[in-house]
Parts: sequence; C-alpha cells; structure tokens
Amino acid sequence: MQEALNFLALCDDEEAFGDFEVALLHNIENSVRNVDKVYDRLDLRTLDPEECTLMFRFEKEHLPRLAAALSVPSEIRTRNRHSIGGVDALCILLRRLAYPSRLTDLVHYFGISSTYISIICKNVMNVILERNKELLLRIQSNSWLHREKFEYYAQKVKRPLS
Repeated sequence: MQEALNFLALCDDEEAFGDFEVALLHNIENSVRNVDKVYDRLDLRTLDPEECTLMFRFEKEHLPRLAAALSVPSEIRTRNRHSIGGVDALCILLRRLAYPSRLTDLVHYFGISSTYISIICKNVMNVILERNKELLLRIQSNSWLHREKFEYYAQKVKRPLS
C-alpha cells in the first residue's frame, strides 16, 4: 500500500490514475496517517467546572441530573454492541449541539472515532425522543408550559454565558 502511495506521489502523469483510484488512494493515505493518532478518552471527573460549562453549556454537577431528567439510561448500547456510559453519551450529544463543529473535530475531545461519535449522538437523541415523546406530543396541552414561558426560556438561552 505504501508503495502505491509513493508511486502516486512521484507520478507526473495525472492520467495514470482515474478519479476513483486517486480518491481511493487519498482515503487510504488519510486512514494510514490517522492510525497513529490516539487520543485519551474524555473523563468527566478530570474536567474542571469552567471547562465543563464551556464544552457542554451545563455545569458539571448538573450533568447527571440532566441525564436523569431526560431519561437517559446509565448505559447506551449501539447496534454493533459498543457501549458507553449514559452521562458520557449525553455529553457527546451536548457538545455536538453546543457548538457547530465537524465530527472529526470532536475526535480529540472524546478519544473515539467520528463514526462512533455520530452513532452515539443519534442513539442518545433517539432515546431522549422515544422516552419523552408523550410530553413532546402533548406540549401545547400543558398548563405550565405556554408561549410566554417559551419566550422567557428563549431569552435566557440567547443571553451569553458569564
């Protein structure tokens, strides 16, 4: 494989390879290059409170309560039998939603592949929606949640963190 990459790099004739071969070799090169990059997995216990608030927009001590309030289970299992703690999975989703970033940008925060980050985000979102769908479906019939409350919450969210 390395010989093919070296040949491609030295090849002056752009027509020696088709678009498909160039794209394939480029993907192989990137995957070979990224194999050595191993990041530590995020450990919430080692994050200081300010860092946690900046990353997830929630205070560190509130994360377990938020997971419980959203009915996130203590462990999330994917179809391909990977598992991750519920609070950790929620943090991955919160980080993904808190700041627009590509999945590959999140790899160094969490120490897992961008594919796995995507799968976790989708699974956590599905769990939250499935376990809270009745509340969401009947949201307009709740006396405690009305238009003025939504406007109040929107203003609080809009306000920058201090």
